[in-house]
Amino acid sequence: VYLLDRKFGYWATFDAIVRRAGLDDKGARAFAAPSKLKENGGFAWWRPIYGLITARCRRLGLAPPQWPTESEKRLRREITDRPGAFIAEPVRGHHRHVMEFDFRSLYPSIVQSFNRGYGDTADPAGDIRCPTGTYTSRRRSVMAGVLDELVEERAQVKREHDAAPGPALKGRLEALKIFNNAMYGQLYAPFSPLYNYASARDVTTIGQELIREMLRRIGELGLTVVAAHTDSTYIKVPPEKFSQEEGRKLERSLAEHVRDYVRARYGVEFGGAFEFRGLLSHLAVYSKTQYARLEWG
Repeated sequence: VYLLDRKFGYWATFDAIVRRAGLDDKGARAFAAPSKLKENGGFAWWRPIYGLITARCRRLGLAPPQWPTESEKRLRREITDRPGAFIAEPVRGHHRHVMEFDFRSLYPSIVQSFNRGYGDTADPAGDIRCPTGTYTSRRRSVMAGVLDELVEERAQVKREHDAAPGPALKGRLEALKIFNNAMYGQLYAPFSPLYNYASARDVTTIGQELIREMLRRIGELGLTVVAAHTDSTYIKVPPEKFSQEEGRKLERSLAEHVRDYVRARYGVEFGGAFEFRGLLSHLAVYSKTQYARLEWG
């Protein structure tokens, strides 16, 4: 993302992030200040995320998130039980006729669908069932509300960009995408005022569960999953099924299955999408995270 366009696209994305988060000049400089302690090329992602959350809190008349004390940070760091991303044991070797699928924005979709994240409300009589407890949908969580706004805004910007492409609009698209995907990371971060262990645990646990259920369903269909890493899945199909049309059909079938599964198990309408990304003529799988691929055509 950061190397999207070294000359202009990078700065268009950076500028869009700073403007959307409402950072002043000091905040923008602190956001971009390099540090060995920060990931993603030195960017302090908590600053723009915190800016979006506090802005929504102000609009709703809520108190802003409070910074943790040093003792609170220390206690948070002592929690080692943190489920992470799902990585399946791959089928190593050289594969032909492979379809690539992707859970689009899996973690943000779970936060929205289950109304979790900063500002969620636990309720023994709530209507949302999660692994760590029961929550209510009567009041939208602050984080889910911010994601709602970002998704709607990105859809509008995408329509504008499709009608009249340009680097500024592309920068906004990338910025909104980054916001969506960076939001979840604050839930596990011990230093963050948005820390919410129960939400983070539920999001990752449910994410793993949905991927496993999808893989089980693929096996029922007589197809072979050769690799599945985080939210990307690679499915080997017979030569006669290796087409864009068959990929779209499988996309619709699997997406419907996942929605039905979430509705039956949790009583929630899942808003995530399982998307067909394309055809791979060749896929060589070396390990869980090392692939070599050749796109069809």
